Amino acid sequence: AFFVFTSIVCLWLALERSSWRWILLAGLCLAGSFLTKAITGYAFYGTAFVVMFAKHPNRRFLLSFPSILLHLATLGFPFIWSFFISQGAHGSAMVGDVLTKFSTENFLEYFFQTLLYPLETLGRFLPLSIIVLYYWFKKGSFEKQESLQKNREQFVIPVLLWIVVLNYIPYWLSPQNRIRYLLPLYPLISLLFAYA
Repeated sequence: AFFVFTSIVCLWLALERSSWRWILLAGLCLAGSFLTKAITGYAFYGTAFVVMFAKHPNRRFLLSFPSILLHLATLGFPFIWSFFISQGAHGSAMVGDVLTKFSTENFLEYFFQTLLYPLETLGRFLPLSIIVLYYWFKKGSFEKQESLQKNREQFVIPVLLWIVVLNYIPYWLSPQNRIRYLLPLYPLISLLFAYA
């Protein structure tokens, strides 16, 4: 979770500062996430990459030669590790583990699990989640609030929200979901709640 969150922050800093060094650090963090857990860190990062490419004003930096080269090297790391260092010992098992998360045997159990997952998520952020929900329903959408008129906030909050929502949905809809799989999103969710 630490490595995945840090890689997303490094990507953001790379775009803010137009610095390939932050992309290098993001790649090292992604490699760390792969070595400590699994390939899923790349999915979190990839989603953040797509959102940043769609929303960030400095998105052209992602198409620069150093950025492309570093991202290709980062993408290649799991393959190099699997085939040359671990000699394929973990590659197929890792892919199989990810695929089993999307298989279900009991539809009724899956249905209730899908209903309860958002409640469990809100429970992890108590009491702040209840305060935020109360404020939202009482006052209306946050977008109507005057403080969101600042340029910086108009960019930052929607980007955080898109990264969280797009990364949350696959885990929510997965039959074998666990709340701990969302740990890389906890700091981003906390930032959104703190802002709200």
